[in-house]
Amino acid sequence: MTKIWFCKIGEVQEGMLPGGADAAMRKAVTAAYVAHTGESPDFIFSGWGGMLTEGERAVLENRMPDPKIDFEYLLNAFETAIHSEHLNKAEYLMCRKALFDYVAAVKRVQT
Repeated sequence: MTKIWFCKIGEVQEGMLPGGADAAMRKAVTAAYVAHTGESPDFIFSGWGGMLTEGERAVLENRMPDPKIDFEYLLNAFETAIHSEHLNKAEYLMCRKALFDYVAAVKRVQT
């Protein structure tokens, strides 16, 4: 079984970013990856266009998430994935499971 490390870091105002800010972050992450695994990464997908989910934003703001907003985020991500030419069956099933897990969690909270 393989593992993929995932991270979101921020926030910074867009005007505060110097030119080439992506390269410095990728270089640092690559160095840390090599130091911990002894191997170079096969890929790095990164950039300054990330967004927090409603649940992540709620944690940051020390509040409960708004289930309607988080559901809309998941639904939009699911719809985007379904219509993607690059979607494979495993990705479809992962999105589908996340959506159904979320709906089940909301139902548990509401009862």
